[in-house]
Amino acid sequence: MFQLDSYELATLSDGSDGGAHSGERNLLVAVLRQAFADLAEYHGRADANSRTIYDAAAAWVFSPFATDTDDHLSFGRVCDLLDLDRSYIRRLARRMLGPGPAHLPRRAA
Repeated sequence: MFQLDSYELATLSDGSDGGAHSGERNLLVAVLRQAFADLAEYHGRADANSRTIYDAAAAWVFSPFATDTDDHLSFGRVCDLLDLDRSYIRRLARRMLGPGPAHLPRRAA
């Protein structure tokens, strides 16, 4: 299984420098890492629970609305607050998932 030990995400500051916003930064890093973990763990699984988790993570990262910065924990806002390039983070996610169809959430049958 893919581990978030890639240089790009593993080097995000965990806020351990004791900065004024270290707790908030830790939360944002954790949200982004969890989305990647959910994408990796539940990609390709067929059971309903796994699909629900995967679809939620995929919608958060890949949907066209994921660039909306009005929502405090939207993908776009998290990337902005962590000073990350959204397109680059999406490319990391696509590379992690491998070749294949679009990684957008699947529609219910």
